[in-house]
Amino acid sequence: MSVDFKEFNRKMDKTLEVLQENFGAIRAGRANARVLDRITVEYYGVETPVGQVGSISSPDARTLVIQPWDGSLLKKIEKAIQTSELGINPQNDGRVIRLVFPQLTEERRKELVLDFAVACFKLGEGEKAVELLERQHQKSPSGDTYGALGYIYVAQGDADKALAFNKQAVDYDDEDPVALDNLAQTYYRLLGDKEKALEYFTKAHEYKESQIDTLWFLSRYDLEKGDTKAAIEKLEKAANGRFSPLNYKTKAEIEQELATLRG
Repeated sequence: MSVDFKEFNRKMDKTLEVLQENFGAIRAGRANARVLDRITVEYYGVETPVGQVGSISSPDARTLVIQPWDGSLLKKIEKAIQTSELGINPQNDGRVIRLVFPQLTEERRKELVLDFAVACFKLGEGEKAVELLERQHQKSPSGDTYGALGYIYVAQGDADKALAFNKQAVDYDDEDPVALDNLAQTYYRLLGDKEKALEYFTKAHEYKESQIDTLWFLSRYDLEKGDTKAAIEKLEKAANGRFSPLNYKTKAEIEQELATLRG
């Protein structure tokens, strides 16, 4: 099967471009009409994006006003927004629908930086992800930035940088299972010190028994001891976890490993 890498790269670049545009709008603190792109209403029997059945304006930085060309759509638009993941309660005055976006808090801004950085990493823009996270970390170190940066340093293969940073992360919070796992992965993947890695994987597991990456690596130790049953138990728990772009293995890879071990 042939793979069209040019088309793949084009789609990836377009996705990143949209992410950057959306992130820029959020940082500016302005209401962004693009949040309505995926919200549709039935119009003449066809599910149609809200932006195609009326005009959308932004009278101020935090407000969007939707004025449908057909007044009978007001209730449908209101309901579609209420049942969407937008998280904003629409105000219907009988003529237009107003969406008032809450003030962007500093905590929410940090979350958005983290989300965007992880998206960049997933799309292969590792340097961009590191740039964003390092800038955020310098301003305000947190368990989240330690966790994301620590994992990306490991993924990039810089043993010295990963070791120094992940040791610092464990010093910052020696009960953080993500920091402990990142340090363990540094020893296991980059330094080949499985004994030292096991020490930190075990600690990470003590604080969070459901952590996907920790379960994966602990299952490697089980297999080395010939304990396939214990390995399968750990992988089954891992497969039921909540995956993110910062997991060492995907759900599909873990399920494939399970299928292999079960024979």
